Amino acid sequence: MINQKLNDNLKALKTLFYETENFDYAKTLQPLIDRDIDEGYLQELSSLFGFGKKFSPYHVLFTNQLTNEILNIDGYVNNINQQIYLEKTQVEENKEFVFNEKNNTYNITFYNIKFSSPSNGDDFKQYAIKLAKNYQRMGEFAKSQTQQVVVSCLLKDENFIDTFGNVDRSELIKKLNLPSIKLMSNNDGVIEYAEHTLDNEHIISIEFTALYSNLTDVTIDG
Repeated sequence: MINQKLNDNLKALKTLFYETENFDYAKTLQPLIDRDIDEGYLQELSSLFGFGKKFSPYHVLFTNQLTNEILNIDGYVNNINQQIYLEKTQVEENKEFVFNEKNNTYNITFYNIKFSSPSNGDDFKQYAIKLAKNYQRMGEFAKSQTQQVVVSCLLKDENFIDTFGNVDRSELIKKLNLPSIKLMSNNDGVIEYAEHTLDNEHIISIEFTALYSNLTDVTIDG
């Protein structure tokens, strides 16, 4: 049997593969290809990766000769993650605003967060990218506490408490779901939670400046 650390690392890779669209196995894992294959090890990997009968030597990326490499694969996984992050960043940040005639705004989505803007200028685009990455704790904002700050702001707001009662902090983080953001300028905006699961009636809005450094004026509509 594969020991626990090897098992854990392989599962981490399995998750990485299955959660990544259009993952190029051959290109990304080229250093692990063209090794001799041990049938027992192949069978173990086949079971672990869930390939079943479709698992063939063509898909084999690991062998018994790779055991030590996989046991110390943390850095390799990080490299793959970094490559995926850079590719995703390039795709995301090449997007352009789309004009919405009905609302007379420019709309765009970065990292699953929807933005509306009064301008399609590059300064607004770069501001939206930073806001999205900050909220999603990506890249240089990996240690961002924005979500916690938002939750703290809401839990202290009398209007929020009157509407939703006393909500547990950890539950509130889960129930808020992702917001949409309305840019007012290239340095302030309104963060809106219309898809929260606290109820089916209200939209929660919070005004902010810069990178959520100053949260004010909580509004509960509905």
